[in-house]
Amino acid sequence: MIRGKIIKGIGGFYYVKTLKGIYECKARGLFRNTAESPIVGDNCILEETEQMRGYIVEILPRKNLFLRPPVANVDKAFIVFSINDPDIDLSLLDKMIVQSYYYDTKPIVLINKSELNRQWADKLILDYRKSDIEAYAISVYEDSDLTFIYDKFKGYTSALMGPSGVGKSTLLNQFVDNKLQTGEISEKTKRGKHTTRHVELLILDNETFVFDTPGYSSLELEFIDDAEELKYYYPDFYNLSENCKFNNCLHDREPNCAVKMAVEQEKIAKWRYENYKNYLEAIRNKRRY
Repeated sequence: MIRGKIIKGIGGFYYVKTLKGIYECKARGLFRNTAESPIVGDNCILEETEQMRGYIVEILPRKNLFLRPPVANVDKAFIVFSINDPDIDLSLLDKMIVQSYYYDTKPIVLINKSELNRQWADKLILDYRKSDIEAYAISVYEDSDLTFIYDKFKGYTSALMGPSGVGKSTLLNQFVDNKLQTGEISEKTKRGKHTTRHVELLILDNETFVFDTPGYSSLELEFIDDAEELKYYYPDFYNLSENCKFNNCLHDREPNCAVKMAVEQEKIAKWRYENYKNYLEAIRNKRRY
């Protein structure tokens, strides 16, 4: 039996990095009888059947499992959006931050193509930093040195998440030897062409891995069952909640709410608070049906 990490899965085959090299594997039939399937990022046990080929026989316990993109054992989520071309979707971006906190993963916001609207990019970065979210305005096409991002990758398993065409693969090209295919924005839809078509775990060194994931333009918070849960995935809101009048304050319609007061005082960006209220209502409506 050999221990390894799944770095890619295509057409029923899984490619597993081990100390002996990369094995091409299939999953044993036993997985058909369980709700569990191998996912890129999984640590696993494989049984060798022939040279550098085998079967995955066991999935080891996971730290977390993202549903979108489908990746496992993520330490840091680098959430990449462009300020323009395609235009930034702040609602989707905030949903990805909520998802990261839900899965106990540190979110780091990268607003790319910042040269297209530097003033707005800098304003958004300031808004996120007010909420204690690590955030940077970058330009993978103009900045000569983005090694600080590589330094944040070191020693962790990270995932690059965001829509198509925002520069995820271009950013990774600065740090990996095998250049990734990159695409231009579709002129018709103003969305990125889906250059990355499957999830792949790239190996930067023996202790550093980065998921390159396909872009997507929507995300539902279906993993949150109750509206009361949402506030826990806004750490800045949660830290202020002890100053609210009511212990179970949802920071919505309640009087004497410390979060609403912070919004009025511009300590929390109003647009982030409006996103929170929209998500809250969506979760409430889901519960009604």
